[in-house]
Amino acid sequence: VDSTPWESVEVFKAANGKCTNGYSFRTWAPGALTVNLWVRKTETGKSQHYSMVEQDYGYWFISVCDVSIN
Repeated sequence: VDSTPWESVEVFKAANGKCTNGYSFRTWAPGALTVNLWVRKTETGKSQHYSMVEQDYGYWFISVCDVSIN
């Protein structure tokens, strides 16, 4: 559904560590049992996945550090 960059003056605990900036992602997947966000590191080409958190009405959410959208 959407992705939003964020910044914080205080350290924030995200899915992949603690940081002061990153991106939040939200998607709509009603009926899904799990939803994962896959992130590929440009410098290594390796991928990692993070489990998104289920919210109300079929939405899923996650915040991660040190990513950019290309």
